[in-house]
Amino acid sequence: MRSSNSVNSSLYVHFSQVQGGKNMSGVKVRVIRIYQVPAQKSDNVGSWEMVLHDETGNRMHASMKCDVYQEKDLNIIEGCLYKIKIFIVGEYRHNYKTTTNPRKLMLIRQTSVTYFEDNDFPRYMHNFREIHEIVSDINVDDYELLDVIGRVVSYQPPTLVPSVATKRMDVKLADTENREITFSLWGEHIQPVLENLEKQDSKPKIVCVQFARINRFRNTELKIATTFYITKVTVNGDSDIFKDFLNRMSREDIKACSQIVTEEDGDEIYTLFAKRMADVKSLRWLTDIKKASTYWVDGTIMEIESTGACWYNACRNCQKKLHGDGRVLRCSTCGEANYIDNYRYKIEVMVGDSSGFAATFLLWNTQCVTLIGKTAAKMKQLSEHSSTLIPKAIKEALIDKRALFEVNAPPVKGNRPLDYYTAQRVTIDQEILDIYGTMYTGSQHSTTGGKDVEDGIEVQQPSKKDGKGKEKVGCEESVELAAPDKDPLNAIECVHSPTKNAKGKEKVGAEDVMPETEEPIPNSTAIEDVPAGGVRKDSSFDAKYSSKSKKLKIKQEK
Repeated sequence: MRSSNSVNSSLYVHFSQVQGGKNMSGVKVRVIRIYQVPAQKSDNVGSWEMVLHDETGNRMHASMKCDVYQEKDLNIIEGCLYKIKIFIVGEYRHNYKTTTNPRKLMLIRQTSVTYFEDNDFPRYMHNFREIHEIVSDINVDDYELLDVIGRVVSYQPPTLVPSVATKRMDVKLADTENREITFSLWGEHIQPVLENLEKQDSKPKIVCVQFARINRFRNTELKIATTFYITKVTVNGDSDIFKDFLNRMSREDIKACSQIVTEEDGDEIYTLFAKRMADVKSLRWLTDIKKASTYWVDGTIMEIESTGACWYNACRNCQKKLHGDGRVLRCSTCGEANYIDNYRYKIEVMVGDSSGFAATFLLWNTQCVTLIGKTAAKMKQLSEHSSTLIPKAIKEALIDKRALFEVNAPPVKGNRPLDYYTAQRVTIDQEILDIYGTMYTGSQHSTTGGKDVEDGIEVQQPSKKDGKGKEKVGCEESVELAAPDKDPLNAIECVHSPTKNAKGKEKVGAEDVMPETEEPIPNSTAIEDVPAGGVRKDSSFDAKYSSKSKKLKIKQEK
């Protein structure tokens, strides 16, 4: 006759023994991580996700719908033991892998979850990777989330990344052999860590990161970063892993930890303007430009020219547009399978400036987020019931907004001229706009006899002067050339010194990986005299520049 203990033990299996589909047996597990994931179309909790390990140390992901979790009145705690009975085993389909197991547990209404205690049950809460293995790219899977522990060597203050409308903070971590890696914290992960780092004490700041993702910086340097809701960051915890790491540190390293360096990377946008002050041009000046380069234009968005949707679903790997419908979309360019929607902006706008000219600018995701202040996914969610392709909220956010746009001129793609400019960067910082408000009218480069002198190259401009010293553009309007009251380069260096850069000015992120244009750019029949290069003299608009408000106002002539 079989004992009751043998009968009970036969009811529980290890993860390696579970079968696909519905299982009536059970598993004994320890919870490594539990976190909430919001529903796709609301801020409500959609599901509870868990990472578990069994008695052998094997890991498996588990998921339970929020309504089921609430219905059972569960309170699952990380580190505790649970018996789970009746569940479904399915395929793990998330982009980032919390375990190497290709399957996951789906906990349903019939599932039974019971807390228990067992001092002999093993505890495998972490699976650390060596820092030198990561930075050396040894057996690194870009989609496998990993654990890292290290002491803080230095950190940079949080900076705003316009492309994703959130903040980022970089922290340098080092192991006991002083091998370093950069750890990027995003959004809500920043504040708890920053408060701990700013404490005035001599204790080493030891950071444990669970479920961090790999970030290949410009395909040369490997970093780690927080990932959505999954990553857990602990500073100077009470567990044995922190004590063990501290015991392995040398006395010199412990002493050095009392002097954590705060790195000031400087605001890139201010440094960029200080170096390239002469590249702020008017649209009129760009009409005859022959030298291919990057220039800044101070302009105001007059209208939205896009005829289709303002966003597209992009591949998370190569950012190209995804086609088709379905739960899984496979990219036709790189072959990547995409399980989660990744909406990105693509909007065409007409930009005008005080020279009386207008041009079509193509804005991609980074630039649109800077101007609109919301991601494409958030805007799509807010505009779900909108009856128009261009939501009212986008029109209100863009039209009449003044900004500095960085564009390539002449606008070409390969050997083919384009009738629009692609905006590479955008800034709406009011202090910068105030300083550069008069730069692009011509005062930033020498003007002699109707010739613009740029880098030693003279560009002939159609120029006539009347008796009042105003330069006539064509034969319709005149533009007065205003001279700055002081050297603009000195003004930039004075206003945007490194001491002010640490105060949270807007920092423009790196250029997006741009998908190719999916639709032809529409040509407006109301615009006349379109020269090569895409800049148009718009006779239907009277451009006036108000020195009081520093804002370009467009008024249609009757």
